[in-house]
Amino acid sequence: MSNGLAIAAITAVFKNLLEDGLVQNAALSSMGNVLVTTLPPDQISIGVDGQPQLNLFLYQVSENRNADMGKSDAKGGELRYQPTHHQASAEEGAILPLAINLHYVLTAYGNKDFQTEILLGYVMQLMHQTPVLSNAMIRATLNHVATINRSGLLAQAIESTSVEALTEQLDQVRIAPNLFDTEQMSRLWSLLQGSYRPSIAYEVSMMFIGSKKSSLAPGSNKEASNQPQIEKIVASPTNSKIVAGSSLIVYGKNLNGDITRIRLNEGKSLLEPQIIEDNRILFKLPQNLYAGVHQIQIVHQQMYKYQNNHEVVSNDKTFVLHPTTKVSVQKQGFNNQDDSEGTILTVQFNPKVGQQQQVIFRLISTNENNKEVYIFNAPSRNVDDDKIHILITNIPAGSYLVKSDIDGVESYADMNQAENIVALKSGYSKELCHD
Repeated sequence: MSNGLAIAAITAVFKNLLEDGLVQNAALSSMGNVLVTTLPPDQISIGVDGQPQLNLFLYQVSENRNADMGKSDAKGGELRYQPTHHQASAEEGAILPLAINLHYVLTAYGNKDFQTEILLGYVMQLMHQTPVLSNAMIRATLNHVATINRSGLLAQAIESTSVEALTEQLDQVRIAPNLFDTEQMSRLWSLLQGSYRPSIAYEVSMMFIGSKKSSLAPGSNKEASNQPQIEKIVASPTNSKIVAGSSLIVYGKNLNGDITRIRLNEGKSLLEPQIIEDNRILFKLPQNLYAGVHQIQIVHQQMYKYQNNHEVVSNDKTFVLHPTTKVSVQKQGFNNQDDSEGTILTVQFNPKVGQQQQVIFRLISTNENNKEVYIFNAPSRNVDDDKIHILITNIPAGSYLVKSDIDGVESYADMNQAENIVALKSGYSKELCHD
Protein backbone atom coordinates (compact mmCIF):
# COMPACT_ATOMS: atom_id res chain seq x y z
CA MET A 1 0.00 0.00 0.00
CA SER A 2 1.31 3.44 -0.89
CA ASN A 3 1.99 5.99 1.81
CA GLY A 4 4.06 9.14 1.41
CA LEU A 5 4.53 9.36 5.19
CA ALA A 6 6.77 6.28 5.29
CA ILE A 7 10.06 8.21 5.39
CA ALA A 8 8.84 10.58 8.11
CA ALA A 9 7.51 7.58 10.05
CA ILE A 10 10.90 5.84 10.04
CA THR A 11 12.64 9.04 11.18
CA ALA A 12 10.11 9.36 14.02
CA VAL A 13 10.66 5.74 15.08
CA PHE A 14 14.45 6.19 14.98
CA LYS A 15 14.20 9.39 17.06
CA ASN A 16 11.89 7.74 19.59
CA LEU A 17 14.28 4.78 19.91
CA LEU A 18 17.09 7.18 20.81
CA GLU A 19 14.97 9.13 23.31
CA ASP A 20 13.77 5.99 25.11
CA GLY A 21 17.25 4.50 25.18
CA LEU A 22 18.77 7.63 26.71
CA VAL A 23 16.05 7.99 29.35
CA GLN A 24 16.34 4.36 30.43
CA ASN A 25 20.15 4.49 30.73
CA ALA A 26 21.00 5.22 34.36
CA ALA A 27 24.64 6.00 33.48
CA LEU A 28 23.51 9.12 31.59
CA SER A 29 21.47 10.58 34.47
CA SER A 30 24.37 12.84 35.50
CA MET A 31 24.07 14.67 32.16
CA GLY A 32 20.50 15.71 32.85
CA ASN A 33 18.03 15.94 30.00
CA VAL A 34 19.55 15.08 26.59
CA LEU A 35 17.69 16.80 23.77
CA VAL A 36 17.09 14.71 20.62
CA THR A 37 16.31 16.67 17.44
CA THR A 38 15.99 16.05 13.70
CA LEU A 39 17.18 19.45 12.44
CA PRO A 40 19.64 20.29 9.66
CA PRO A 41 23.11 20.58 11.31
CA ASP A 42 23.53 24.20 10.20
CA GLN A 43 20.56 25.12 12.41
CA ILE A 44 22.12 23.71 15.60
CA SER A 45 23.68 26.29 17.92
CA ILE A 46 24.86 25.29 21.40
CA GLY A 47 25.64 28.01 23.92
CA VAL A 48 28.03 27.84 26.88
CA ASP A 49 25.31 26.55 29.20
CA GLY A 50 23.55 24.54 26.51
CA GLN A 51 22.24 21.08 27.33
CA PRO A 52 23.78 18.01 25.66
CA GLN A 53 22.07 17.16 22.42
CA LEU A 54 21.80 14.42 19.80
CA ASN A 55 20.75 15.38 16.29
CA LEU A 56 19.49 12.84 13.76
CA PHE A 57 19.54 14.22 10.21
CA LEU A 58 18.36 12.47 7.04
CA TYR A 59 20.86 13.66 4.44
CA GLN A 60 20.22 11.25 1.55
CA VAL A 61 17.71 8.76 0.14
CA SER A 62 18.94 6.13 -2.31
CA GLU A 63 17.51 3.14 -4.13
CA ASN A 64 18.33 -0.25 -2.66
CA ARG A 65 19.53 -2.14 -5.72
CA ASN A 66 20.40 -5.25 -3.70
CA ALA A 67 16.74 -5.94 -2.98
CA ASP A 68 14.49 -7.48 -5.60
CA MET A 69 11.38 -5.50 -4.64
CA GLY A 70 9.66 -7.66 -2.13
CA LYS A 71 9.36 -9.28 1.25
CA SER A 72 11.83 -11.44 3.12
CA ASP A 73 11.68 -15.16 2.70
CA ALA A 74 10.98 -17.50 5.57
CA LYS A 75 14.70 -17.89 6.28
CA GLY A 76 15.22 -14.15 6.65
CA GLY A 77 17.21 -13.88 3.45
CA GLU A 78 17.02 -11.34 0.66
CA LEU A 79 13.84 -9.44 -0.01
CA ARG A 80 12.20 -10.45 -3.26
CA TYR A 81 9.15 -9.41 -5.20
CA GLN A 82 8.08 -11.91 -7.83
CA PRO A 83 4.51 -11.24 -9.00
CA THR A 84 2.79 -14.01 -10.89
CA HIS A 85 1.27 -13.38 -14.32
CA HIS A 86 -2.17 -13.34 -12.68
CA GLN A 87 -1.09 -10.68 -10.16
CA ALA A 88 0.46 -8.53 -12.85
CA SER A 89 -2.72 -8.74 -14.90
CA ALA A 90 -4.98 -7.99 -11.94
CA GLU A 91 -2.87 -5.01 -10.92
CA GLU A 92 -2.20 -3.70 -14.39
CA GLY A 93 -1.14 -0.06 -14.28
CA ALA A 94 0.07 -0.22 -10.67
CA ILE A 95 3.63 0.87 -9.87
CA LEU A 96 5.74 -1.86 -8.29
CA PRO A 97 7.15 -1.23 -4.79
CA LEU A 98 10.44 0.64 -4.47
CA ALA A 99 13.14 -0.53 -2.06
CA ILE A 100 15.13 2.38 -0.67
CA ASN A 101 17.86 3.18 1.82
CA LEU A 102 17.70 6.15 4.18
CA HIS A 103 21.06 7.67 5.10
CA TYR A 104 21.30 9.45 8.46
CA VAL A 105 24.09 11.28 10.25
CA LEU A 106 23.83 11.18 14.05
CA THR A 107 25.75 13.97 15.79
CA ALA A 108 26.52 14.54 19.49
CA TYR A 109 26.78 18.05 20.92
CA GLY A 110 28.10 19.00 24.35
CA ASN A 111 30.07 21.69 26.14
CA LYS A 112 31.69 19.68 28.90
CA ASP A 113 34.57 17.22 28.86
CA PHE A 114 33.64 13.73 27.62
CA GLN A 115 29.94 14.53 27.00
CA THR A 116 30.08 13.81 23.26
CA GLU A 117 32.22 10.69 23.72
CA ILE A 118 29.85 9.26 26.34
CA LEU A 119 26.78 10.02 24.21
CA LEU A 120 28.24 8.47 21.08
CA GLY A 121 29.39 5.40 22.98
CA TYR A 122 25.96 4.67 24.44
CA VAL A 123 24.20 5.43 21.17
CA MET A 124 26.43 3.00 19.28
CA GLN A 125 25.77 0.36 21.92
CA LEU A 126 22.02 0.97 21.70
CA MET A 127 21.97 0.74 17.91
CA HIS A 128 24.15 -2.38 17.95
CA GLN A 129 21.57 -4.01 20.23
CA THR A 130 18.68 -2.88 17.97
CA PRO A 131 19.67 -3.78 14.39
CA VAL A 132 16.04 -4.29 13.32
CA LEU A 133 12.95 -2.12 13.78
CA SER A 134 10.23 -4.72 13.94
CA ASN A 135 6.73 -4.20 12.65
CA ALA A 136 5.43 -4.24 16.24
CA MET A 137 7.97 -1.59 17.33
CA ILE A 138 7.05 0.66 14.40
CA ARG A 139 3.32 0.31 15.11
CA ALA A 140 3.75 1.01 18.85
CA THR A 141 5.93 4.07 18.23
CA LEU A 142 3.58 5.59 15.65
CA ASN A 143 0.59 5.03 17.92
CA HIS A 144 2.54 6.85 20.64
CA VAL A 145 3.41 9.73 18.28
CA ALA A 146 -0.20 9.99 17.10
CA THR A 147 -1.63 10.19 20.63
CA ILE A 148 0.97 11.98 22.78
CA ASN A 149 0.86 15.19 20.72
CA ARG A 150 -2.26 15.29 18.55
CA SER A 151 -1.45 18.79 17.32
CA GLY A 152 2.05 17.78 16.21
CA LEU A 153 3.00 17.91 12.54
CA LEU A 154 3.41 14.13 12.09
CA ALA A 155 0.41 13.28 14.29
CA GLN A 156 -1.85 15.48 12.17
CA ALA A 157 -0.44 13.94 9.00
CA ILE A 158 -1.02 10.41 10.34
CA GLU A 159 -4.66 11.32 10.96
CA SER A 160 -5.09 11.55 7.17
CA THR A 161 -4.24 7.86 6.86
CA SER A 162 -3.77 5.35 9.71
CA VAL A 163 -1.01 3.73 11.69
CA GLU A 164 -1.99 0.38 10.24
CA ALA A 165 -1.67 1.75 6.71
CA LEU A 166 1.83 2.99 7.53
CA THR A 167 3.08 -0.19 9.17
CA GLU A 168 1.47 -2.49 6.61
CA GLN A 169 4.08 -1.73 3.96
CA LEU A 170 7.20 -1.45 6.13
CA ASP A 171 7.64 -4.98 7.48
CA GLN A 172 11.10 -5.20 9.11
CA VAL A 173 13.43 -2.22 8.79
CA ARG A 174 17.15 -2.80 9.24
CA ILE A 175 19.66 -0.32 10.72
CA ALA A 176 23.41 -0.64 10.14
CA PRO A 177 26.33 1.68 10.94
CA ASN A 178 28.04 3.20 7.92
CA LEU A 179 31.53 3.96 9.21
CA PHE A 180 33.04 6.75 7.12
CA ASP A 181 36.74 7.45 6.79
CA THR A 182 38.09 10.97 7.34
CA GLU A 183 37.74 11.98 3.69
CA GLN A 184 34.12 10.79 3.42
CA MET A 185 33.13 12.50 6.67
CA SER A 186 34.86 15.70 5.56
CA ARG A 187 32.91 15.72 2.28
CA LEU A 188 29.65 15.11 4.14
CA TRP A 189 30.14 17.99 6.57
CA SER A 190 31.26 20.27 3.76
CA LEU A 191 27.95 19.48 2.05
CA LEU A 192 25.97 20.09 5.28
CA GLN A 193 27.71 23.45 5.86
CA GLY A 194 27.57 23.02 9.62
CA SER A 195 30.27 23.21 12.31
CA TYR A 196 31.76 19.72 12.55
CA ARG A 197 31.01 17.63 15.64
CA PRO A 198 31.75 13.94 16.31
CA SER A 199 29.24 11.94 14.26
CA ILE A 200 28.18 8.46 13.19
CA ALA A 201 26.45 7.62 9.92
CA TYR A 202 23.68 5.00 9.78
CA GLU A 203 21.91 3.36 6.87
CA VAL A 204 18.28 2.28 7.23
CA SER A 205 17.30 -0.21 4.56
CA MET A 206 14.53 -2.48 3.25
CA MET A 207 11.72 0.04 3.29
CA PHE A 208 9.10 -0.19 0.59
CA ILE A 209 6.92 2.47 -0.96
CA GLY A 210 4.34 1.01 -3.33
CA SER A 211 1.43 2.49 -5.20
CA LYS A 212 -2.20 2.53 -4.20
CA LYS A 213 -4.48 0.17 -6.01
CA SER A 214 -7.59 1.63 -7.50
CA SER A 215 -10.57 1.46 -5.15
CA LEU A 216 -13.06 1.55 -8.02
CA ALA A 217 -14.88 -1.63 -8.90
CA PRO A 218 -14.86 -2.92 -12.49
CA GLY A 219 -17.32 -1.06 -14.64
CA SER A 220 -17.27 2.08 -12.51
CA ASN A 221 -15.35 4.21 -15.01
CA LYS A 222 -18.28 6.58 -15.33
CA GLU A 223 -18.25 7.34 -11.62
CA ALA A 224 -14.47 7.77 -11.71
CA SER A 225 -14.72 10.26 -14.58
CA ASN A 226 -17.12 12.41 -12.53
CA GLN A 227 -15.15 12.17 -9.30
CA PRO A 228 -13.65 15.50 -8.18
CA GLN A 229 -9.86 15.64 -8.33
CA ILE A 230 -7.70 18.12 -6.40
CA GLU A 231 -4.45 19.05 -8.14
CA LYS A 232 -3.06 21.83 -5.96
CA ILE A 233 -3.93 24.29 -3.18
CA VAL A 234 -2.62 27.86 -3.02
CA ALA A 235 -3.32 30.99 -1.01
CA SER A 236 -5.28 33.88 -2.45
CA PRO A 237 -3.56 36.04 -3.65
CA THR A 238 -1.42 33.27 -5.10
CA ASN A 239 1.97 34.77 -4.21
CA SER A 240 1.29 34.81 -0.46
CA LYS A 241 1.81 32.19 2.24
CA ILE A 242 -1.10 30.44 3.91
CA VAL A 243 -1.69 32.10 7.29
CA ALA A 244 -4.61 32.47 9.70
CA GLY A 245 -7.61 34.03 7.95
CA SER A 246 -6.31 33.26 4.46
CA SER A 247 -8.57 32.42 1.57
CA LEU A 248 -7.51 29.31 -0.34
CA ILE A 249 -7.91 28.40 -3.98
CA VAL A 250 -8.30 24.70 -4.76
CA TYR A 251 -7.44 23.83 -8.36
CA GLY A 252 -8.51 20.57 -9.98
CA LYS A 253 -11.07 18.82 -12.16
CA ASN A 254 -14.81 18.12 -11.76
CA LEU A 255 -14.93 20.27 -8.63
CA ASN A 256 -18.46 21.61 -9.16
CA GLY A 257 -21.21 19.21 -8.09
CA ASP A 258 -24.90 19.45 -7.16
CA ILE A 259 -23.88 20.56 -3.68
CA THR A 260 -20.14 21.22 -3.21
CA ARG A 261 -18.55 21.42 0.21
CA ILE A 262 -15.06 21.39 1.77
CA ARG A 263 -14.02 18.84 4.41
CA LEU A 264 -11.00 19.68 6.59
CA ASN A 265 -9.00 17.02 8.45
CA GLU A 266 -11.69 14.35 8.01
CA GLY A 267 -14.07 16.36 10.19
CA LYS A 268 -17.84 15.98 10.15
CA SER A 269 -18.54 19.70 9.70
CA LEU A 270 -18.36 20.86 6.09
CA LEU A 271 -17.42 24.34 4.84
CA GLU A 272 -19.30 26.18 2.13
CA PRO A 273 -17.04 27.74 -0.53
CA GLN A 274 -17.43 31.34 -1.70
CA ILE A 275 -16.66 30.55 -5.35
CA ILE A 276 -17.31 27.21 -7.07
CA GLU A 277 -16.19 26.48 -10.62
CA ASP A 278 -15.42 23.24 -12.38
CA ASN A 279 -11.66 23.75 -12.16
CA ARG A 280 -11.30 25.90 -9.03
CA ILE A 281 -12.89 26.59 -5.65
CA LEU A 282 -12.25 29.50 -3.30
CA PHE A 283 -13.00 29.36 0.43
CA LYS A 284 -11.85 31.05 3.64
CA LEU A 285 -10.08 29.16 6.41
CA PRO A 286 -11.96 28.89 9.73
CA GLN A 287 -10.45 30.67 12.73
CA ASN A 288 -10.03 27.58 14.95
CA LEU A 289 -7.19 25.89 13.04
CA TYR A 290 -3.76 25.41 14.61
CA ALA A 291 -0.58 26.09 12.66
CA GLY A 292 0.59 22.92 10.96
CA VAL A 293 -0.38 20.49 8.20
CA HIS A 294 -4.07 20.19 7.28
CA GLN A 295 -5.96 17.94 4.90
CA ILE A 296 -8.64 18.93 2.39
CA GLN A 297 -11.27 16.92 0.53
CA ILE A 298 -13.91 18.14 -1.90
CA VAL A 299 -17.31 16.61 -1.10
CA HIS A 300 -20.17 16.32 -3.61
CA GLN A 301 -23.61 15.75 -2.10
CA GLN A 302 -26.76 14.89 -4.00
CA MET A 303 -29.40 17.61 -4.35
CA TYR A 304 -32.15 15.04 -3.80
CA LYS A 305 -31.51 12.31 -1.25
CA TYR A 306 -33.54 9.68 -3.09
CA GLN A 307 -31.06 9.77 -6.02
CA ASN A 308 -28.21 7.87 -4.34
CA ASN A 309 -28.04 9.19 -0.80
CA HIS A 310 -24.25 9.07 -0.71
CA GLU A 311 -21.32 11.46 -1.00
CA VAL A 312 -18.72 11.51 -3.73
CA VAL A 313 -15.37 12.66 -2.35
CA SER A 314 -12.15 13.74 -4.00
CA ASN A 315 -8.60 12.65 -3.33
CA ASP A 316 -6.86 14.03 -0.24
CA LYS A 317 -4.57 17.03 -0.50
CA THR A 318 -2.66 18.81 2.27
CA PHE A 319 -1.58 22.39 2.89
CA VAL A 320 0.61 24.04 5.54
CA LEU A 321 -0.80 26.81 7.74
CA HIS A 322 2.06 29.10 8.79
CA PRO A 323 1.86 31.08 12.05
CA THR A 324 2.44 34.83 12.03
CA THR A 325 4.20 36.52 14.93
CA LYS A 326 4.77 39.90 16.47
CA VAL A 327 7.62 40.42 18.95
CA SER A 328 7.80 43.10 21.62
CA VAL A 329 10.21 43.88 24.44
CA GLN A 330 8.31 43.59 27.70
CA LYS A 331 11.23 44.37 29.98
CA GLN A 332 14.88 45.29 29.41
CA GLY A 333 17.15 46.06 32.34
CA PHE A 334 19.19 44.43 35.08
CA ASN A 335 18.74 40.98 36.59
CA ASN A 336 18.72 41.46 40.37
CA GLN A 337 20.08 37.97 41.00
CA ASP A 338 23.46 38.40 39.30
CA ASP A 339 23.44 42.08 38.26
CA SER A 340 23.51 41.10 34.58
CA GLU A 341 21.34 42.70 31.96
CA GLY A 342 18.32 40.73 30.88
CA THR A 343 15.42 40.98 28.47
CA ILE A 344 11.95 39.50 28.40
CA LEU A 345 10.52 39.17 24.92
CA THR A 346 6.85 38.60 24.27
CA VAL A 347 6.05 36.69 21.09
CA GLN A 348 2.43 36.98 20.00
CA PHE A 349 1.09 34.26 17.68
CA ASN A 350 -1.74 34.04 15.19
CA PRO A 351 -3.31 31.50 15.36
CA LYS A 352 -3.03 30.48 19.01
CA VAL A 353 -0.44 27.87 19.95
CA GLY A 354 -1.98 24.57 21.12
CA GLN A 355 -0.96 23.40 24.57
CA GLN A 356 0.56 20.22 23.08
CA GLN A 357 2.36 21.88 20.20
CA GLN A 358 6.16 22.06 20.23
CA VAL A 359 7.56 25.57 19.79
CA ILE A 360 11.18 26.38 18.91
CA PHE A 361 12.47 29.96 18.81
CA ARG A 362 15.38 31.12 16.65
CA LEU A 363 17.15 34.45 17.12
CA ILE A 364 19.03 35.29 13.91
CA SER A 365 21.53 38.14 13.94
CA THR A 366 20.86 40.85 11.37
CA ASN A 367 24.59 41.64 11.23
CA GLU A 368 25.78 40.68 7.73
CA ASN A 369 29.27 39.92 9.07
CA ASN A 370 28.12 37.69 11.93
CA LYS A 371 25.10 35.53 11.12
CA GLU A 372 24.81 33.86 14.55
CA VAL A 373 21.69 31.80 15.25
CA TYR A 374 20.47 30.94 18.77
CA ILE A 375 17.82 28.27 19.27
CA PHE A 376 15.52 27.92 22.30
CA ASN A 377 12.76 25.47 23.19
CA ALA A 378 9.53 26.79 24.71
CA PRO A 379 8.25 25.01 27.83
CA SER A 380 5.06 23.00 27.99
CA ARG A 381 1.81 24.92 28.45
CA ASN A 382 -1.40 24.11 30.30
CA VAL A 383 -3.69 26.00 27.92
CA ASP A 384 -3.81 27.21 24.34
CA ASP A 385 -2.34 30.71 24.23
CA ASP A 386 -1.44 33.39 21.71
CA LYS A 387 1.55 34.70 23.72
CA ILE A 388 4.79 33.14 24.91
CA HIS A 389 7.41 35.00 26.95
CA ILE A 390 11.18 34.42 26.62
CA LEU A 391 13.63 35.40 29.38
CA ILE A 392 17.03 36.17 27.82
CA THR A 393 20.48 36.96 29.28
CA ASN A 394 24.07 36.85 28.00
CA ILE A 395 23.49 36.89 24.21
CA PRO A 396 25.75 39.47 22.51
CA ALA A 397 24.07 42.83 22.13
CA GLY A 398 22.64 43.55 18.71
CA SER A 399 19.66 43.36 16.41
CA TYR A 400 17.95 39.98 15.91
CA LEU A 401 15.18 38.57 13.76
CA VAL A 402 12.92 36.36 15.91
CA LYS A 403 11.47 33.34 14.09
CA SER A 404 9.39 30.49 15.46
CA ASP A 405 8.75 26.89 14.45
CA ILE A 406 5.49 25.28 15.59
CA ASP A 407 5.60 21.51 15.12
CA GLY A 408 8.20 22.07 12.41
CA VAL A 409 6.20 24.75 10.57
CA GLU A 410 8.10 28.04 10.28
CA SER A 411 6.55 31.37 11.16
CA TYR A 412 6.04 33.92 8.41
CA ALA A 413 8.77 36.45 9.30
CA ASP A 414 11.69 38.03 7.45
CA MET A 415 14.21 40.86 7.75
CA ASN A 416 11.73 43.32 6.20
CA GLN A 417 9.18 42.90 8.99
CA ALA A 418 9.98 45.33 11.81
CA GLU A 419 7.50 43.64 14.17
CA ASN A 420 9.77 40.56 14.29
CA ILE A 421 13.11 42.33 14.85
CA VAL A 422 14.35 43.29 18.34
CA ALA A 423 17.39 45.14 19.63
CA LEU A 424 18.93 43.34 22.60
CA LYS A 425 21.31 44.76 25.17
CA SER A 426 22.39 41.22 26.08
CA GLY A 427 20.97 37.74 26.37
CA TYR A 428 21.31 33.92 26.29
CA SER A 429 18.09 32.12 27.12
CA LYS A 430 18.34 30.71 30.62
CA GLU A 431 14.70 29.73 30.71
CA LEU A 432 11.47 30.16 28.86
CA CYS A 433 8.42 31.19 30.83
CA HIS A 434 4.73 31.19 30.06
CA ASP A 435 2.28 33.89 31.11
